[in-house]
Amino acid sequence: MPGFDLILQGYSGAVASEGKIQNGQPEVVWSSSFIDFSTGYAAANGILAGIIGRGKTGKGQLISTSLLGNAIGMQTLRIADIDGVPAPAKIWHETVYPDLVEQSASYEEIQKSYQQAVRPSIYHCYYRAYKTLDGGLALGTLAVHARKRLLDVLGLKDPRVTNPDYDDTTSDAISQSKRLVSKFEQIFASKSTKHWFKKLRAHDIPCEPIRYVEEMIDDEQVLANKYVIEMNHHTGKKIRTSGPVVRFGDGMPEEIPSPALGQHTDDILMDVGFSKDQITKLHSDESVA
Repeated sequence: MPGFDLILQGYSGAVASEGKIQNGQPEVVWSSSFIDFSTGYAAANGILAGIIGRGKTGKGQLISTSLLGNAIGMQTLRIADIDGVPAPAKIWHETVYPDLVEQSASYEEIQKSYQQAVRPSIYHCYYRAYKTLDGGLALGTLAVHARKRLLDVLGLKDPRVTNPDYDDTTSDAISQSKRLVSKFEQIFASKSTKHWFKKLRAHDIPCEPIRYVEEMIDDEQVLANKYVIEMNHHTGKKIRTSGPVVRFGDGMPEEIPSPALGQHTDDILMDVGFSKDQITKLHSDESVA
């Protein structure tokens, strides 16, 4: 298959899992080429592991990875399957999906059914993003104690949190869960992002405002950790870009910008054993830039 991040997003189920629809069309993940990046990380880790293994055994070996393998690996929580304990997504795919296809249901209709079936009810209100009066807020109350504090702050009750024996699979419980989600959404939409951030963090409830990546260029924490760095480009302009995501206690290597086309050709050829005369001939033959 074509080796493109977007193609693998569609093939591997990532697009369907995201469930995003824009103007009636399936929407891919645009914020990051996450399959490309994860494949690069996997390749680097595999090479390092191979070097360590060779150092211990004296024997090298072929190392390989793929976009498809990493696309699947990045969705481990969704693809895991246990005999005798089918996940809601698998039940939906085996029972509901065939009927929808037979009925020629639209992509939007299929996605609506899919998302309702596969997202655990606890994620509908406790681990998600909310629209506020003037923006958005990401809420991460996975822990029970955090959910209890959240309910106290919002003045709501949820037997799924307070009663460990509560059966949340009954039709009444499902209806109650939907009503609770609606209340959460109404409450968060009534006040500003700043209000909710200050109030929730005061009660040790994990949350952060939804921000734009452009804001990260001047973010205090990002700059303090050098996750964004400034460099002088060969064009004479200063550029700011993402920095190394791993820090080394004994010092970091020099940060240099991306080179001009052919800038390091001679250095690389010399490193692999070509002589100056050979390199000159390669240039004259236009074999290298």
